[in-house]
Amino acid sequence: PGGGHRGLQDLPPTGNFMVGGAPPPAAGCAGYHVRPYLTTMHTAYAAADFVVCRSGAGTVAELTALGLPAIYIPLPIGNGEQKKNAADVLAAGGGVAVEDRDLTPSSLAAAVTSWLDDPDALAQAGRAAGEVGSVDGAQRLADEIERIAP
Repeated sequence: PGGGHRGLQDLPPTGNFMVGGAPPPAAGCAGYHVRPYLTTMHTAYAAADFVVCRSGAGTVAELTALGLPAIYIPLPIGNGEQKKNAADVLAAGGGVAVEDRDLTPSSLAAAVTSWLDDPDALAQAGRAAGEVGSVDGAQRLADEIERIAP
């Protein structure tokens, strides 16, 4: 998005294949920081207001547990499981989806800018994501096992 949003940071983890080969940031995008991997993901999540990501099951579970809204871009492979992974949080309003085939700089900028321009909508999306998430999944699973175990 344009330079009108002060403090905007983009931290794309690209894997080793992109480091050094990533395109340079556009003029006015001083907050663009390519990293091969994020070894302290908890720090990145703590600093994030929202996330732009694929919608793998682990990613969706982490973001909803933390109440982080996301712009999900489901990977169009397999049987559509990434789209299904995000379905509940999208239905609750905790994120938006951009289909891979529709992903362009303009479509992504529109999705990002809509939240940057409307902090109340972003906050509501975070609350909705948190309502879908579970922070006690291990305990709930243990309770269910104890309930059904002979």
